[in-house]
Amino acid sequence: MAHDFLRLFTALVLCACGGVAYGQSGADLSVALTGPLNATFGDRVVYSLAITNLGPAAATNVVVTVVSPFEVFSIGSCANGFPCGIGTLASGQGIVVSLYVRTPYLFCPQCNDPAPLFVVASVLSDTQDPTQSNNSSIFETALLPVRKITSVPIVAPWSRLFLIALLALSALARLQRFAPAPYYSFKRTAANRGGISQRRRAAAA
Repeated sequence: MAHDFLRLFTALVLCACGGVAYGQSGADLSVALTGPLNATFGDRVVYSLAITNLGPAAATNVVVTVVSPFEVFSIGSCANGFPCGIGTLASGQGIVVSLYVRTPYLFCPQCNDPAPLFVVASVLSDTQDPTQSNNSSIFETALLPVRKITSVPIVAPWSRLFLIALLALSALARLQRFAPAPYYSFKRTAANRGGISQRRRAAAA
């Protein structure tokens, strides 16, 4: 008799707290977000998001949401962005979603302290979930500013010669474009004009 009363009392407490009572079933969705602890402004910070249904019931119409101060991109099943619907997860089934955050470039030689980047992931479904404490996950990455330029583009020697030759041809083309008319054509024109004048004087005489 005491055991029956204890079961009834436990069922009433679970119902009052939004839990699952005896004779009912629900899903237990769990989400875990992992990524790098440190990154640099301008990097593409990659994260891994694992969603698992711990059961006992299947979770239908599962939707994953990722929030970040910068734009979030993903590939695979969530290539269209977030919120992302991944359908139904059976009891014990899981899925891993790869995503990345594109951070802006920040060059600051005087900056020393990193800036925190918080990424928050959450999951929900149409199935009742009595344990919602594991339905969200947050990850913090320390973003460091770019304090100095460490990489310089390397130009091959043959490409330098090609660039010099190209500039020389361009300069030569400009000189030819604005050069005056040749001198021999001017002399020929003057000679022709002189012959015509002499013939006209002879004809008039």
